[in-house]
Amino acid sequence: GFAENVNYTKQKTLESSRTRPDFTFLLPQDLKVNMDVKFPLDNYLNYLNAATDADRDTFRQKFVADARQKVKEVKTRDYINPAENTVDYALMFIPNEQVFCFLQENDSAIMNDSLRDRVILCSPMTLFALLCVMREAVHNFNVERTAGDILRLLESFDKQWDLFKDSMDKMGKKGSHLCLRRSFQ
Repeated sequence: GFAENVNYTKQKTLESSRTRPDFTFLLPQDLKVNMDVKFPLDNYLNYLNAATDADRDTFRQKFVADARQKVKEVKTRDYINPAENTVDYALMFIPNEQVFCFLQENDSAIMNDSLRDRVILCSPMTLFALLCVMREAVHNFNVERTAGDILRLLESFDKQWDLFKDSMDKMGKKGSHLCLRRSFQ
């Protein structure tokens, strides 16, 4: 349900830093969250295709190191940038649930470490959940803003209605005085 250039942009260079995130999600109050989707999979694939346990262990360690290096890259790319009105976190997409789980199993600290660096690791399912939360936040913001507008209009109407009633009361009193004068004449 997200529409390009309405809810997100792709490959748009940030004005203040010349950085180009893969995706930028647009939030209420002109806030943005940037996401990097380029993820190093070579050593993971080498791990899967390794012939020996020693090779698998080597490629597993290299893959974890690659993932940690990618977090550092995302952290330093100006994806979190007050001049661009971004939130305090950037998203880093891991393109496969199996890879996401493998990374968590083989480096249990990476999630906490990346959060400390203000980078949220997302698999396809967790990204979907985050996007749903963001979409709901946008919807709730719009409902709240609309409700505020309606309340302001009702307050204005209430003031105008009170003025109208006062005017009608004054007119009614003048009208009844006129009727009384005519009846005594």
